[in-house]
Amino acid sequence: MEPSQMKLSSAILGHGDYDSDFSDDETGKKSDRERNRIEDALLTKPFQKEKQSKVAHKQVAADEWDREEARNRRFHFIAMDAYARHKKLVNDYILFYGGKKEDFKRSGTNDKTDLDIVRENHRFVWREEDEVDMTWEKRLSKKYYDKLFKEYCIADLTKYKENKFGFRWRHEKEVISGKGHNCRTLE
Repeated sequence: MEPSQMKLSSAILGHGDYDSDFSDDETGKKSDRERNRIEDALLTKPFQKEKQSKVAHKQVAADEWDREEARNRRFHFIAMDAYARHKKLVNDYILFYGGKKEDFKRSGTNDKTDLDIVRENHRFVWREEDEVDMTWEKRLSKKYYDKLFKEYCIADLTKYKENKFGFRWRHEKEVISGKGHNCRTLE
């Protein structure tokens, strides 16, 4: 074979004139499995764990299961509404520390409704001086007062001989029905 044909045959094989000292010769080619193992070793990060082909230790499996269970519990806890979350926490507290649910029940003896608060703080006429330094109870009563129709008031004079009489402003239903629009006996 001539040298020109030798160049041609090596060019056909893909080597051409681009020969390198670092490339594998045709006789010294490495197997694909060995090449993949070397590439995997080069591409692994220093903090990356090795692939485990063996069965995990019981403690490792238990730790992983606990981590997954905690993640599920946390997801369900966050997904609950506030009342369900509160009930769960109270029940867990009772289970852990003992006791009864009756210990957690609050006393309703001092509870007041909005109507009770309006009755306590109601005024027939509100002045601007009254609006200074208002608590939330007084603000609630003032808000109710503002909703009343103050064109006409309804007077109760049934006990006028005892010097007792009552006045009140009309509310919306009485305005619509016409109650208190003229002087007459109210029933």
